[in-house]
Amino acid sequence: TSNATYWVTAKFDECESEAVQVEVTVVDQPATPTINSNTPVCEGDSIVLTSTTVAGVGVQYNWFGIDGNLLASTTEPRYVINGVTLAHSGVYSVSASIGRCTSGTTSTTVVVKVRPATPVIDADVITICEKASFTACATTSVADAVFTWTGPNGFNSTQQNPTIYDAGVYKVVVQNEYGCKDSIEIKVIENTDEPVIKIQGDSLTCTKSEASLI
Repeated sequence: TSNATYWVTAKFDECESEAVQVEVTVVDQPATPTINSNTPVCEGDSIVLTSTTVAGVGVQYNWFGIDGNLLASTTEPRYVINGVTLAHSGVYSVSASIGRCTSGTTSTTVVVKVRPATPVIDADVITICEKASFTACATTSVADAVFTWTGPNGFNSTQQNPTIYDAGVYKVVVQNEYGCKDSIEIKVIENTDEPVIKIQGDSLTCTKSEASLI
């Protein structure tokens, strides 16, 4: 930063005004920040744009979107876009400004990946008999999906349709080729009621040797 003094007059024909003193301050152009991002991101997540810190007093960071328009100006070298869609893929830029002086810009390409559809299960709540088991079934429209099941008592499985023995809440996560995930939970209830056996009709006697059990 440097200061200079100038004197200004106005002249018309042979007449000249008195000189007016003008102080001019020359401010150094801010350094150009380098932009970074957390690309790639999954749709529905957040794009986090960051930049290197620019020295100076009153620095503003100017963030530009994929259409070249200004998204926001911040005092911190960080800007977040929440709940992104596939349409947020593109080139983002940043510049720094101090007063009326603006730096150059740097850019980065952000890629938003598709999130898999929520896996489909047979039912939200499943009832099984005591000491019994059942096969939990999960399906998805995602090709080559990776399934991960977790549940009570340290249950963990990468099978698409694992066998479950214990009551509790189980969670299945489906992951696509881009690493994007979605999940759903299933609750397993254990039925501990003992079955009751009854004789239909009259009781057995010496003359009645057959009966129906229900």
